[in-house]
Amino acid sequence: MSNYRLTVKQPSSHWLQIEATFETQGNNSLVLQLPSWRPGRYELGNFAKNVRNFSVTDENGASLKINKISKDRWEINNVKGESIKARYEYYASELNAGSTFVDDHQIYVNPVNCLVYNPTDMNSVCTLHLPDYGEQWKLASGLMQNEQGELVAKNIHELFDSPFIYGNKMQELNFEVCGATIHLWFHGICKPNYAQLQQDFTKFIESQYNLFGSFAFEKAYHFLFHIVPYSAFHGVEHVNNTVIYLGPSYTIGTSTAHHSLLGISSHELFHSWNVKTIRPAEMYPYNYAAENYTKLGYVTEGFTTYYGDIMLWRSGVWTDQVYLDVLAALITKHEQNFGRFNYSVAESSYDTWLDGYQAGAPNRKTSIYTEGAMVALLLDLHIITLSNGKSSLDDIMRELYILSEKSGYSEEIMEQLVKKYGGEEGAAMLHTAVYGKEDLMPFIKTALNKVGVDLTFAPLDTCETKFGFKFMAEGEHARIVAIYPDSVADNAGLVVGDLITRVNSIAIRKDFNEWFNYFEGEEIKLQVLRQGVAEFIELPKESGTYYQKVVLKPSNTNEYYNFWKNRN
Repeated sequence: MSNYRLTVKQPSSHWLQIEATFETQGNNSLVLQLPSWRPGRYELGNFAKNVRNFSVTDENGASLKINKISKDRWEINNVKGESIKARYEYYASELNAGSTFVDDHQIYVNPVNCLVYNPTDMNSVCTLHLPDYGEQWKLASGLMQNEQGELVAKNIHELFDSPFIYGNKMQELNFEVCGATIHLWFHGICKPNYAQLQQDFTKFIESQYNLFGSFAFEKAYHFLFHIVPYSAFHGVEHVNNTVIYLGPSYTIGTSTAHHSLLGISSHELFHSWNVKTIRPAEMYPYNYAAENYTKLGYVTEGFTTYYGDIMLWRSGVWTDQVYLDVLAALITKHEQNFGRFNYSVAESSYDTWLDGYQAGAPNRKTSIYTEGAMVALLLDLHIITLSNGKSSLDDIMRELYILSEKSGYSEEIMEQLVKKYGGEEGAAMLHTAVYGKEDLMPFIKTALNKVGVDLTFAPLDTCETKFGFKFMAEGEHARIVAIYPDSVADNAGLVVGDLITRVNSIAIRKDFNEWFNYFEGEEIKLQVLRQGVAEFIELPKESGTYYQKVVLKPSNTNEYYNFWKNRN
């Protein structure tokens, strides 16, 4: 058994005091490991950078010598007795859906960030003790509690998969869906529309349950919402819970924020099956001490992106046009990412560990979320039309779910299932979409056309569509964040990172597009700052047609379209 005890001496300092007791099981040498990453974000987290004052004592309180053997691994030798106790402090100052944070209002812990473990004893029961701050403080957690009020996990994997919020600004809504209790916890200042939430959550949860025939969790699922007073949007998946970070607070309850909340909630719930249960073999089980490389990120994240949205459509929470607009936005992201011609989604899946969550070198890689969703769309529509509506991508997901009871799945198993339901043509499509670098837009257009949906393009703002560059406001100026290859902007010499400060000698004041529109049809001279040096770039009168957004409209929908939408 492992026991953890958490205290906070001074909440404003953000230091979390941790005491961890481990049974020696007769060994005179033990290694303690802090996780190097957290499932749900496939990059090294280097959480040990937040640790200070690490010490270890024996069961009598005598200090033991520590030998640090890696950045997040400690070796303790000459151990005597039945247990040892590690003490250290963890700096919990970052608040997001996958972090650990303490202040005057909450102790929010993702155990996988901050709790050391014994790598040779992963299957013993773990208990976790929290301070008692009184009745105003409420605990939101997917773990059970024992008679002493401690959280109990059956093993390290369950502990690391169970974040919790212990706070004094907590609201809760719970209701039953398909025999499970669904908890919606809101920590922070907000005014949720509980009636609308219960209605919509019930619908999409039922649809996901109907797809698989059972829940991947037991008895209950917890949505842990961090509501903050500033703009925020982030979610992290777990088997019987998810943490979702949203803001600003005053938007919660509005129609726009409700749409976003539904989208991320459906996505994270689907992860309870896909990746937390249906898992690549390379992550079965998780190795928390090193990278878990896989080329199947397009399934874990991309298929979840596709299904998270489509479940809101199937369940009736979203109308046809709302869903098609969301899908159009995804296809737009795909069309405007030119890294797809240089790096396959399989390669990008593998390289999330390298730079998967940063912009990185321009046009180098693809997004496993967006590109994986395109793979799912193509396979789903192909199988539906090939089978005359008798099968779909759902069948592959169900088979993977059954397989997950025994082991993870491989690239080969994925290919076999695609061939089983999609034939040789489906297998060829999978290979092209996942391992190739071909333009998928013709395939996407054809697939949508078969179900009666037209794909067209519409222009974006002036500088994007006519000149071929995208920007983000930075102070009063405009920072270039993307360049369309071989566009007017590209050929004129603009580069990603340029800070535009003047248009035709006029200093811009958060009115960049307005000045571009004003000088439309004329030569435009830009002043940019590049590595601190002013450069002058001339754009010709002649413009082109570059960045455009995708528009989807149902024009001649048919039985395939109805099956795409209504199956269960």
